[in-house]
Amino acid sequence: MNPQTLLNFFLTFLTVAVLVAYAARRLRMPYTIAMVLAGLGLTFLRLGPDEVPFELEPELIFLIFLPGLLFEASYHINLAQLRQNLRPILLLAIPGILLSTAVVGALLFVGLEIDLTEALLFGVLISATDPIAVVAQFKELGVDKRLGTIVEGESLFNDGVAIVLFSLLSTLVVGFGEVTVQGAVVEFFVTMAGGAVLGLVAGFLFGELMGRTRDPLINIALTAILAYGLYFFVEETLHELVSPIVAVVVAGIVVGNYSTRGRTSPTSSHMIVTFWEFAAFLINSAVFLLIGLRVEITALVDNLQPMLLTILAVVIARAVVVYSLRWLINRRPPQISLAWAHVMVWGGMRGAVTIALVLSLPFAVLNRNLFITMAFGYVVFSVVGQGLTLAPLLGRLGLTRKTEQELAFETKIAELALGEAAADTVETLLDENILTVGVAAGVKNRIEDWLSKHEEQLRAMLQEEPELALANQEMMLREITFVQKRTLRRLLERGIISDKTYAIFDERLNERLQGGLTEEDLFGGAEVEGEEIED
Repeated sequence: MNPQTLLNFFLTFLTVAVLVAYAARRLRMPYTIAMVLAGLGLTFLRLGPDEVPFELEPELIFLIFLPGLLFEASYHINLAQLRQNLRPILLLAIPGILLSTAVVGALLFVGLEIDLTEALLFGVLISATDPIAVVAQFKELGVDKRLGTIVEGESLFNDGVAIVLFSLLSTLVVGFGEVTVQGAVVEFFVTMAGGAVLGLVAGFLFGELMGRTRDPLINIALTAILAYGLYFFVEETLHELVSPIVAVVVAGIVVGNYSTRGRTSPTSSHMIVTFWEFAAFLINSAVFLLIGLRVEITALVDNLQPMLLTILAVVIARAVVVYSLRWLINRRPPQISLAWAHVMVWGGMRGAVTIALVLSLPFAVLNRNLFITMAFGYVVFSVVGQGLTLAPLLGRLGLTRKTEQELAFETKIAELALGEAAADTVETLLDENILTVGVAAGVKNRIEDWLSKHEEQLRAMLQEEPELALANQEMMLREITFVQKRTLRRLLERGIISDKTYAIFDERLNERLQGGLTEEDLFGGAEVEGEEIED
């Protein structure tokens, strides 16, 4: 293909992506859903993929799309929130994938009367979740951030788990190698652990390199080298020993948290986030538009019975995974509420990884073409059907911000916090003799007048909506608890308290974050815990 044709295609694609994203925002719809619908619409209009200069092939997704998507998502993961929710995330990502594979495989084995190993192979490729549309709606609707962390964390890690299991089952189905249960278990955990270790090393190395320069362009280039270079290196040289997906995810988490802790300049951090958000926008637009374009409507209609069985099997499997593992997760805090479990079941959408895996099925798989149709059909159902009904479900379960007053209250809190920060900055500049007394006084007077006006507005809001005071109290408890957790961690790191004491207090603080404790626990908790320690 000549450069002019490629440039024309890229400009056309970018224009379509922007127009669809703009329409999606006006319609308050996640743009990934809108891109799939746009692709389907073009197919219906017979403007299908004939002019697209590349195929939606597994190599394209694995080598070009996936590293960028994984890095962008993992870069934003807060390490403290990840640690707090690591147990439910890992339970959903590892035992959850195994359980989902077994349930889907068993149901398809019975319903379609196909080979059990092939049914299990399809079960694992359809079990990798895609949180893009889900998390976007969580952010827009004000859903608890912890739920978003669990959903996104599960997806990041279960991608790696699904690909490793897919490789093992493919070998078993094709019969090119001998697979034993013991060998498969060892290979699985070695691959996952190797990816995590390599990701940690690469993340800390690149984090240090980024901390040694304040040039934002160099730092952006380093993140791109880390995301794609690490993936390519593992894929080409260590693929049999290390999971490239786990390596990129862990490296992204490490580098992202380096940036949030001030290791890189504020300008660099902002530009890195902007760059990767744009990259993710382009990649997601391409993936979901191509999914819509590549769906063969006639094939879906011809295989309606297998499609319906696939939808039923995957939803049942997801329900079994979430509800059964919730019982295990809730044996220790932090817990997952039943309402959250409902959302996790219906929000377990599928996307790019499922498409890449099904397209990379060996040709020796007897039901390969059927599996491709079933996977594409389920992804469309998942992204469009589940995606468009998720927001009403969140509203029905009471997990969204219910009133405009609450949003206005949060806005006012943010304005006052920013105003106080401005006042503190003026004081600092005055103490450092950067500002003259006259200039500082004039600025401080304007800031104080501005703060007084907004404080009066805040008091008026609390008088009109007394229930906002409860939200303010919950906000206070949450912020105090986070500060106490950081203090507790410092005490442990300095050797002032033991691991046992840390565990007792940390568990109580986690309970407070779950809403189990009240304002009295800010002062009464220490006495209770002290008695527990003495006993």
